[in-house]
Amino acid sequence: MTLLLLPLGCSQQAVDLQNMRDVQAELMAKVQELQSGLNSLSGRVEELEYRLKGQTQQIERKLNLVSSRVPPPDGVPEHLLNADEESLKSNTGQSATLYKTGLSQIRTGDLEAARNTFTTFVEENPHTAFTDNALFWIGITWEVAGNYNKAIVAYSDAYQRFPAEDYAPIAIYQIAECFGKLGDSRNANLMLQKLVDDYPKSRSAKQASERLKGAKKK
Repeated sequence: MTLLLLPLGCSQQAVDLQNMRDVQAELMAKVQELQSGLNSLSGRVEELEYRLKGQTQQIERKLNLVSSRVPPPDGVPEHLLNADEESLKSNTGQSATLYKTGLSQIRTGDLEAARNTFTTFVEENPHTAFTDNALFWIGITWEVAGNYNKAIVAYSDAYQRFPAEDYAPIAIYQIAECFGKLGDSRNANLMLQKLVDDYPKSRSAKQASERLKGAKKK
């Protein structure tokens, strides 16, 4: 605080007033200095938050990329898994997230968790473009686990409920596969023939036709 020399004829009241003004000026200067420091600190915090957010998103993208490159268990059609993952890459809704979780669980071999996830998806989304896919993946979880009867039930549900969808012929082909694994060649061939008759232009029908030709040669 600046000490004032009393000028001749200056009253004590005037001196006190001047002292108060000096004190206020010093306080205002300190307040402004503190405010400037806070603004600077706030700016640094925002910058750090922005950088952290960017780094977090980058890490998530890398983790997703690594996860998507994990080869699925034997018996899981990887080309179909890749196709579904690609179709839903830009979807962020709750149902899409649930479905993508199921795909990730299948890819990492957590079949029971995947089955539960896709069952929940079907219950919550009974009439979507991906409901037949979900039923198909439920069948895959059973087939890979060696429970072919339950797999047949899931595959049958997929093509019977959604006969016009793209997974219908694929599901029929997998039913034939399961009958073959059960040693029931008769029903396996019947399903292959049904596939050829009902979906003659599908990729699965071409596979079924080749299988039937091979069976006739035996």
